[in-house]
Amino acid sequence: MTRTLAFVAPAAALVVTSAPAAHRQAPLLTLPRAAQAGQQTQFGHISSLNRVGARYIMRFDPAWMLTGYPAQRAKLEDTGSADVSDDYYIVDETHRLLSYVVPAGAPVTVLAHGTNTTTISVAALARRVRSGQEQSVGFWLLIGNKYPTPVLSIDQPYRP
Repeated sequence: MTRTLAFVAPAAALVVTSAPAAHRQAPLLTLPRAAQAGQQTQFGHISSLNRVGARYIMRFDPAWMLTGYPAQRAKLEDTGSADVSDDYYIVDETHRLLSYVVPAGAPVTVLAHGTNTTTISVAALARRVRSGQEQSVGFWLLIGNKYPTPVLSIDQPYRP
């Protein structure tokens, strides 16, 4: 199965197509994923992802993925230039790590080749994080609204 991922600013859309049959396409998946009432989405970087019993504990450094005017103003204030070449600018000020519970079966989508995506397990993502492969890569988390407010999905957006 081949899937394609595309980052479209400012709406941060993720286009997923399925190629087993040329005329079949998977539904449009937007990033961040739509959150139901009480749920939330966060963009940031995964510092660690370790198995604890039947689940994983993620240490996550939240950041702001800005587009448009806010991106231009933040970059101007940070660097003296308002040039935001790909219409996004990431602001990560505190590097404070937050802890999240991640169920072992949570869906994880990562880039495979260029803009192609693949779904992997949380265990496979944990191995990639430990190896340093995902060190500077950002992810969107969809976070539940009932204790322990688990991560419901993890998605890596394409960034030009």
